[in-house]
Amino acid sequence: PITQAAGRLERLFRSSTRSLTEQARLIAGESARYNLGPFTREINVPTTALHVVHPAHRANCRFDKEREEIVDGDQTWVVSFKERDRGSLIRRGDGRNLPAEGRLWIVPSNGRILRSELVVKDFVSGSGGSRAEIHVTWRRDEALDLVVPGEMRERYEGPWTATRAPKQPERYDIDGVASYSNYRRFTTDFRIR
Repeated sequence: PITQAAGRLERLFRSSTRSLTEQARLIAGESARYNLGPFTREINVPTTALHVVHPAHRANCRFDKEREEIVDGDQTWVVSFKERDRGSLIRRGDGRNLPAEGRLWIVPSNGRILRSELVVKDFVSGSGGSRAEIHVTWRRDEALDLVVPGEMRERYEGPWTATRAPKQPERYDIDGVASYSNYRRFTTDFRIR
Protein backbone atom coordinates (compact mmCIF):
# COMPACT_ATOMS: atom_id res chain seq x y z
CA PRO A 1 0.00 0.00 0.00
CA ILE A 2 1.16 3.51 -0.84
CA THR A 3 0.26 5.98 1.88
CA GLN A 4 -1.02 9.42 0.95
CA ALA A 5 -1.23 8.47 -2.76
CA ALA A 6 -4.92 9.12 -3.21
CA GLY A 7 -5.48 12.15 -5.40
CA ARG A 8 -1.80 13.17 -5.75
CA LEU A 9 -1.68 12.68 -9.52
CA GLU A 10 -5.11 14.25 -9.94
CA ARG A 11 -3.92 17.35 -8.03
CA LEU A 12 -1.01 17.71 -10.49
CA PHE A 13 -3.46 17.73 -13.41
CA ARG A 14 -5.55 20.42 -11.76
CA SER A 15 -2.63 22.66 -10.77
CA SER A 16 -2.75 25.86 -12.79
CA THR A 17 0.21 27.72 -11.26
CA ARG A 18 2.88 25.94 -13.35
CA SER A 19 3.83 26.13 -17.00
CA LEU A 20 2.62 23.25 -19.17
CA THR A 21 6.20 21.97 -19.58
CA GLU A 22 6.83 22.03 -15.82
CA GLN A 23 3.47 20.40 -15.15
CA ALA A 24 4.16 17.64 -17.71
CA ARG A 25 7.58 16.98 -16.14
CA LEU A 26 6.03 16.71 -12.67
CA ILE A 27 3.31 14.34 -13.91
CA ALA A 28 5.91 12.09 -15.60
CA GLY A 29 8.04 12.10 -12.46
CA GLU A 30 5.05 11.28 -10.27
CA SER A 31 4.14 8.43 -12.59
CA ALA A 32 7.67 6.96 -12.20
CA ARG A 33 7.86 7.53 -8.42
CA TYR A 34 7.10 3.93 -7.43
CA ASN A 35 8.78 2.04 -10.27
CA LEU A 36 10.13 -1.32 -9.21
CA GLY A 37 13.73 -2.32 -9.77
CA PRO A 38 17.19 -0.79 -9.73
CA PHE A 39 16.67 1.97 -12.28
CA THR A 40 14.47 4.93 -13.10
CA ARG A 41 12.33 4.74 -16.21
CA GLU A 42 9.71 6.95 -17.76
CA ILE A 43 9.04 4.94 -20.91
CA ASN A 44 6.36 2.84 -19.22
CA VAL A 45 3.58 5.08 -20.49
CA PRO A 46 1.01 3.36 -22.73
CA THR A 47 1.23 6.02 -25.45
CA THR A 48 5.04 5.99 -25.87
CA ALA A 49 4.98 3.68 -28.93
CA LEU A 50 2.44 5.92 -30.67
CA HIS A 51 4.95 8.77 -30.95
CA VAL A 52 6.59 7.03 -33.93
CA VAL A 53 3.56 7.72 -36.15
CA HIS A 54 3.47 11.43 -35.31
CA PRO A 55 4.50 13.53 -38.36
CA ALA A 56 7.42 15.02 -36.41
CA HIS A 57 8.96 11.57 -35.85
CA ARG A 58 7.82 9.40 -38.78
CA ALA A 59 10.80 10.27 -40.99
CA ASN A 60 13.18 8.89 -38.37
CA CYS A 61 11.59 5.41 -38.56
CA ARG A 62 11.48 2.57 -41.00
CA PHE A 63 8.04 0.95 -41.29
CA ASP A 64 7.30 -2.47 -42.83
CA LYS A 65 4.00 -4.28 -43.16
CA GLU A 66 4.67 -7.77 -41.77
CA ARG A 67 1.29 -9.46 -42.16
CA GLU A 68 -2.45 -9.09 -41.75
CA GLU A 69 -4.15 -10.30 -38.57
CA ILE A 70 -7.65 -10.30 -37.09
CA VAL A 71 -7.81 -8.56 -33.67
CA ASP A 72 -11.13 -8.51 -31.81
CA GLY A 73 -13.00 -8.98 -35.09
CA ASP A 74 -11.13 -6.20 -36.92
CA GLN A 75 -8.79 -6.78 -39.86
CA THR A 76 -5.42 -5.21 -39.00
CA TRP A 77 -2.06 -4.70 -40.60
CA VAL A 78 0.80 -5.65 -38.32
CA VAL A 79 3.38 -2.95 -39.05
CA SER A 80 6.87 -3.16 -37.61
CA PHE A 81 8.88 -0.01 -36.95
CA LYS A 82 12.50 0.66 -36.18
CA GLU A 83 13.96 4.04 -35.26
CA ARG A 84 17.18 5.17 -36.81
CA ASP A 85 19.98 6.10 -34.39
CA ARG A 86 19.73 9.85 -34.93
CA GLY A 87 17.61 11.83 -32.51
CA SER A 88 15.62 8.92 -31.09
CA LEU A 89 12.59 9.56 -28.87
CA ILE A 90 14.11 7.76 -25.90
CA ARG A 91 17.39 8.60 -24.20
CA ARG A 92 19.23 6.99 -21.37
CA GLY A 93 20.18 8.94 -18.25
CA ASP A 94 23.67 9.52 -19.71
CA GLY A 95 22.14 11.13 -22.84
CA ARG A 96 22.73 8.21 -25.22
CA ASN A 97 20.07 7.71 -27.91
CA LEU A 98 18.12 4.48 -27.53
CA PRO A 99 16.47 3.69 -30.87
CA ALA A 100 13.15 1.94 -30.29
CA GLU A 101 11.57 -0.78 -32.35
CA GLY A 102 8.29 -2.60 -32.19
CA ARG A 103 4.97 -3.25 -33.88
CA LEU A 104 1.61 -1.58 -34.31
CA TRP A 105 -1.66 -3.40 -35.11
CA ILE A 106 -3.44 -0.87 -37.31
CA VAL A 107 -6.97 -1.03 -38.78
CA PRO A 108 -6.24 0.12 -42.36
CA SER A 109 -9.75 1.40 -43.04
CA ASN A 110 -9.59 4.10 -40.33
CA GLY A 111 -6.06 4.14 -38.83
CA ARG A 112 -7.07 2.98 -35.33
CA ILE A 113 -4.30 1.26 -33.41
CA LEU A 114 -5.56 -1.77 -31.47
CA ARG A 115 -2.23 -3.01 -30.09
CA SER A 116 1.27 -1.63 -29.74
CA GLU A 117 4.60 -3.18 -28.87
CA LEU A 118 7.70 -1.18 -27.91
CA VAL A 119 11.17 -2.68 -27.46
CA VAL A 120 14.15 -0.71 -26.13
CA LYS A 121 17.58 -2.31 -25.68
CA ASP A 122 20.52 -1.27 -23.47
CA PHE A 123 18.48 1.20 -21.44
CA VAL A 124 20.50 0.58 -18.26
CA SER A 125 23.79 2.49 -18.46
CA GLY A 126 26.94 0.36 -18.36
CA SER A 127 25.23 -3.00 -18.04
CA GLY A 128 24.85 -4.14 -21.67
CA GLY A 129 22.13 -6.61 -22.52
CA SER A 130 19.24 -4.86 -20.79
CA ARG A 131 15.89 -4.98 -22.58
CA ALA A 132 12.47 -3.40 -22.04
CA GLU A 133 9.25 -4.54 -23.72
CA ILE A 134 5.93 -2.73 -23.40
CA HIS A 135 2.76 -4.23 -24.90
CA VAL A 136 -0.49 -2.24 -24.88
CA THR A 137 -3.98 -3.21 -25.93
CA TRP A 138 -6.34 -0.38 -26.87
CA ARG A 139 -10.14 -0.21 -26.56
CA ARG A 140 -12.93 2.19 -27.32
CA ASP A 141 -14.32 4.13 -24.37
CA GLU A 142 -17.93 4.90 -25.19
CA ALA A 143 -18.34 7.69 -22.62
CA LEU A 144 -15.35 9.66 -23.97
CA ASP A 145 -15.83 8.53 -27.58
CA LEU A 146 -12.09 7.81 -27.77
CA VAL A 147 -9.76 4.85 -28.20
CA VAL A 148 -7.89 4.48 -24.89
CA PRO A 149 -5.38 2.05 -23.33
CA GLY A 150 -7.09 -0.98 -21.80
CA GLU A 151 -4.05 -2.85 -20.54
CA MET A 152 -0.27 -2.44 -20.53
CA ARG A 153 2.13 -5.33 -19.94
CA GLU A 154 5.77 -4.46 -19.37
CA ARG A 155 8.91 -6.55 -18.97
CA TYR A 156 12.40 -5.38 -18.02
CA GLU A 157 15.35 -7.74 -17.94
CA GLY A 158 19.09 -7.73 -17.87
CA PRO A 159 22.11 -7.20 -15.65
CA TRP A 160 22.77 -4.18 -13.49
CA THR A 161 25.55 -3.21 -11.13
CA ALA A 162 24.70 -2.13 -7.59
CA THR A 163 25.78 1.36 -6.60
CA ARG A 164 26.94 0.22 -3.18
CA ALA A 165 29.54 -2.40 -2.26
CA PRO A 166 29.98 -5.04 -3.36
CA LYS A 167 29.49 -3.70 -6.88
CA GLN A 168 28.70 -7.08 -8.39
CA PRO A 169 26.57 -7.39 -11.51
CA GLU A 170 23.18 -8.85 -10.66
CA ARG A 171 20.31 -10.12 -12.79
CA TYR A 172 16.85 -8.59 -12.65
CA ASP A 173 13.58 -9.51 -14.30
CA ILE A 174 10.57 -7.28 -13.71
CA ASP A 175 7.09 -7.99 -15.05
CA GLY A 176 4.19 -5.61 -14.59
CA VAL A 177 0.58 -5.32 -15.68
CA ALA A 178 -1.51 -2.15 -15.56
CA SER A 179 -5.25 -2.22 -16.27
CA TYR A 180 -6.96 1.07 -17.09
CA SER A 181 -10.57 1.92 -16.30
CA ASN A 182 -12.78 4.74 -15.06
CA TYR A 183 -11.59 7.25 -17.64
CA ARG A 184 -12.74 10.79 -16.95
CA ARG A 185 -12.55 14.05 -18.82
CA PHE A 186 -10.90 16.93 -16.98
CA THR A 187 -12.31 20.34 -17.84
CA THR A 188 -11.49 23.87 -16.93
CA ASP A 189 -13.46 27.06 -17.18
CA PHE A 190 -12.43 30.68 -17.12
CA ARG A 191 -13.82 34.16 -17.42
CA ILE A 192 -12.22 37.11 -19.15
CA ARG A 193 -12.74 40.37 -17.31
